[in-house]
Amino acid sequence: MSATDPSQFAAVKSAVLSRIANRRIYSKFNSALPKVSVVKADFSIRQLAVWRDSIVGARKALRWTMVDLDEGRNRVSIGVASGIDFSERSSFALEVARLGIPWHSLNVFAMEGARPTSAKKLRSSTPAHLRDKADSLAGGYQIYWNNVGGWSRCTIGFVASISDGTKGFISAGHCSQSKWDTDTTSMAQPNNNYVPPVAREAWDMQPGTCPFFWSCNHYRYSDANLSLVDTTVRKVKVGYLARPSTRSLNSGTDTTISNVNPYIEVVGETSSIVQGSDIDQIGAVSGWTYSEVLHTCVTWDDFPYPFNQRTGIALFLHRGK
Repeated sequence: MSATDPSQFAAVKSAVLSRIANRRIYSKFNSALPKVSVVKADFSIRQLAVWRDSIVGARKALRWTMVDLDEGRNRVSIGVASGIDFSERSSFALEVARLGIPWHSLNVFAMEGARPTSAKKLRSSTPAHLRDKADSLAGGYQIYWNNVGGWSRCTIGFVASISDGTKGFISAGHCSQSKWDTDTTSMAQPNNNYVPPVAREAWDMQPGTCPFFWSCNHYRYSDANLSLVDTTVRKVKVGYLARPSTRSLNSGTDTTISNVNPYIEVVGETSSIVQGSDIDQIGAVSGWTYSEVLHTCVTWDDFPYPFNQRTGIALFLHRGK
């Protein structure tokens, strides 16, 4: 942890330990109350946020590919395309100075912009238990949605119980015929010829007014929908994720379900995602993988993002159970 005022170190440390003890901040280490060190920060988060926003607004002049309020480095990190001079005497640095941003508050590095990524095809030889028909729906199982002219594949994120007792599941909003619009798209599971549907889309949040000259398909907003399950067709295992046999770093292909402990129980929620956290995900294609959070609140200059993307997967913090 860091703070700009050394007189506040003790208070910061006490507050962090209290939040960990109350499970409002999770530690990936085994100790329930790990050692917390507070170091002197050069800049406050508020200062960095103001400078980050100024840099985001100067995209045309700076030609950045990525901007991040980098709390781990206590800097604003900026990625720029290769070939751009970002030395301290460059035009890039002059523009930064014009914005009133201290040069030493930045971490500038070469980073290529977004490039389309091709989807990897499934191998028929891959064990496909997450993609099999499930008697009870849980997070991680494959689902198909009725795309005009055929059926498209997606993954159940989390299963849910609505306040009136109705059961359903959360998945990706683009896993329906109309993005950001409730259209009652029918959902089916594999190996039943898509008949009868097991669920229908019941809620798909609209994005509001999309930015001028910017398609809603490229709008940073909620990409999630809720489908309600016909429990006469399929049961729902509320509060559980299907557990693949192996947990792999960054990428995986094992979609077989563990015979020893086939489910992961969801026990709570958190909004404390910081750099260095391990985030787990379960998808019907990639199985169970986890990755370290490198940046938070990142602004990219274009779409699609230059990373492998997942469709509808459940993201969660794993506590070893």
